[in-house]
Amino acid sequence: MIFRRLLALGALACALIAPELAHATAKVRVEWMRLPDPIYAPQLAAKQAFGFYGVEVLTSSGTAVLSSAAPSFGGYASGAARITVVSGAAVCVVGDAPVATDTNGLRMQAGDARDVPVNSGQKVSCIEGADAP
Repeated sequence: MIFRRLLALGALACALIAPELAHATAKVRVEWMRLPDPIYAPQLAAKQAFGFYGVEVLTSSGTAVLSSAAPSFGGYASGAARITVVSGAAVCVVGDAPVATDTNGLRMQAGDARDVPVNSGQKVSCIEGADAP
């Protein structure tokens, strides 16, 4: 009984002293949009979107989560998913039936944002990733 209490106190002390060792969650924002065609160089360089088609927030705590399917992008077959990590660290992958793991996708930290090309109907999968050393 005393041993169990000491273990519980040790785990609590580790969480208080070294919060980076505690289990955290990753929050990822996915914005569906259409980027300009390459002929529109100034807008493309500034990463200005031509249209937004929805936003969703994914939260993962050790299990891969899946977004809804990418929209039709106003009749276009493809667009982009702007993936922004709001908090924590995440690994994200895009595909028809993606399943993110700690080793198969784009590793991102809080504050990172990437525009990833997607086709209509594809999804984004994210999982909490380990913080970079």
